[in-house]
Amino acid sequence: MDSLANLRAIPKHDWKVRVRVSRCWRRIIANAEMTSMGFVVVDQNGSRKVGWIRTGLMNRLENEFVEGRIIDIVNFVVRPYTESSVNRCFLDDNFMFLTSITNVLPVEEIVQNFPIHVFGCTPLNMIEDFNVH
Repeated sequence: MDSLANLRAIPKHDWKVRVRVSRCWRRIIANAEMTSMGFVVVDQNGSRKVGWIRTGLMNRLENEFVEGRIIDIVNFVVRPYTESSVNRCFLDDNFMFLTSITNVLPVEEIVQNFPIHVFGCTPLNMIEDFNVH
């Protein structure tokens, strides 16, 4: 298994991670059209990563993304954020992108000490314009 901390945006499509689904949501734009599904996962090392499922794959993959469930995600790509990227959850420079060859498998065994959420708090003085308000 790969660690979320080691995922890189390189020409590789056979990453494999064991993660817990921390959050998932449908991305809906202004005209109420659903464009994708986003998710945040954490691994046993306490790393976290955001990922996206395009709408064409949601029927096959969405039901596996249950908050709190531990899953194996196999055969996905890691893409870099660009300067024009929006909907960026973390300061990471990349995100997981599930493709038509991606498999998501629920983990039936009990995994001890697997975090449910991982928070990265920003000190208030690091928030731009904090003292202005």
